[in-house]
Amino acid sequence: MPPRPKLEMLGILERVIKMYTEDKMEIRTIETILNAEGYDVSKSAIQRSLKSYEEVAAQHQLVLEEAKLLMDKVKNTPNTDIFEAVQSIMAGKMLGFAKSLDDLDFSNPEKFIASLADLSRAQVNIGRLRMEYEKGFAAAKKQFLRELAEQLKAEPDLLKKLRDIVKQLNAESK
Repeated sequence: MPPRPKLEMLGILERVIKMYTEDKMEIRTIETILNAEGYDVSKSAIQRSLKSYEEVAAQHQLVLEEAKLLMDKVKNTPNTDIFEAVQSIMAGKMLGFAKSLDDLDFSNPEKFIASLADLSRAQVNIGRLRMEYEKGFAAAKKQFLRELAEQLKAEPDLLKKLRDIVKQLNAESK
């Protein structure tokens, strides 16, 4: 596990970020203020912390953009599609994390493995839910066609047209 940044250990990281982002102070000015207050920090320590903060902020922004794109893409689709898309994203993120590990040298690998197992079970459950939905849709369609035939016995041409329309419907129609 990498060492914690010095500013974080001193408990002043958030303050430095605020001084830089909100108060628009230069790094040298921040260094001067903190040294005057008795903190032993260097310009390079401040730069490293700010760079790390900017990387995290950029990652957060990327995640927000991905989420917005995902919601725009699936907003008019069945909930199973949304869950499936989220599961795929999570699986990709966890796979990326697993690939970035040199070895499983962290405090609780069981939690990571359990998360992968939970993700796998969730994907299976989504598949099962989708199949149940499609089966229910097919049954409802069949029942609708029976009732339609009963109601329109006297109008066979209309019945045929309506049957053709209904038969073209599938569970993925919007």
